[in-house]
Amino acid sequence: MTHPAQTAREYLMQALEATQRDPALESELGRLTPIIAKAQGLLFQATKEAPDSFECGGILKGAMEHLAQALQIFQDIQGGGPAVQEAASAVAKTLALLFPIVQDAKKRFVEEKQRLSLLPPEQRPPSQAPPPSGGAFAGQHVPARTINWNVLQQLTLDSETQFYTGFSQNLDEGGLFVATFDVKPIGSKVLFTFELPGGRQITAKGRVMWVREYDPKAPDVTPGMGLKFIMLRDDDRKLIEGFLKKRVPMFFEQE
Repeated sequence: MTHPAQTAREYLMQALEATQRDPALESELGRLTPIIAKAQGLLFQATKEAPDSFECGGILKGAMEHLAQALQIFQDIQGGGPAVQEAASAVAKTLALLFPIVQDAKKRFVEEKQRLSLLPPEQRPPSQAPPPSGGAFAGQHVPARTINWNVLQQLTLDSETQFYTGFSQNLDEGGLFVATFDVKPIGSKVLFTFELPGGRQITAKGRVMWVREYDPKAPDVTPGMGLKFIMLRDDDRKLIEGFLKKRVPMFFEQE
C-alpha cells in the first residue's frame, strides 16, 4: 500500500509542474518555490515513518502549514490561467488527503497522553513515557506568548477573509474571519496584518475566539478562524467601518 505522504508528494509535483507552465506565476515563484520545497522535504521525511504513528502525524502537520501558505498565494493570484487553477487544485487535494491523517494522530496523541497521565510514575515504562508537552501537537495548548503570524490577508469585496459580527452588528463584538488552513488554538493571541482595498495595511492584535476546521466532506465550506480585536488603532477602526459600508460583514453569533 502506498504511503499517503508519497501520494501527497505526487500531487504536489503536479502543482510544481503547473507553476512552470504559466507566465502569471513567474513573479510568485520566489515565494512559492521555497514553501513547496519545504513541504516536499517534510513529506519525504514522513515516508520514513509508519503512516499511523505520532511521528508521521506531526511531520505531516508541519507540511500542511507550508501547503496552506502555498494555497493562499495561488488563491491571491489575479488573472491566473488554467495552470494556476490546476496548481491550486493539486495543493488543495494534498491538504484534503493529509487532513484526516493529522486529525486522527492529534486525537490519538491526546488520548494516549491522558491515559499515561493517569498511571503512577513507576508503572510508566520508558518506552511509554508521556509525550512531551512541546511535541508535534503542542498546538493543542494555548501558547503563553502572542503569535506573530506573518501571513498578509487581503480583503476585497468578495474575498473569503472578511469581517464578522453577531446580532449586535457591532465590530467590538465581532472581528475578522481569516480564511486559512493554518488555524491557531482557541484563546491564542495573534499579531496579524491585513490589507484593505487601496493598499492600506493594518496591523492588529486579536484573540482566536472560534475555528472552522477543514472538512473534506464539505469542501465548499472555507476553513479558518475568527479573531476578535484586542488592539486596534482608532484611525484603522474608522477605515474598517468605511469598508463595512461597502461590504456587509458575515454573521456569526458565538455561543
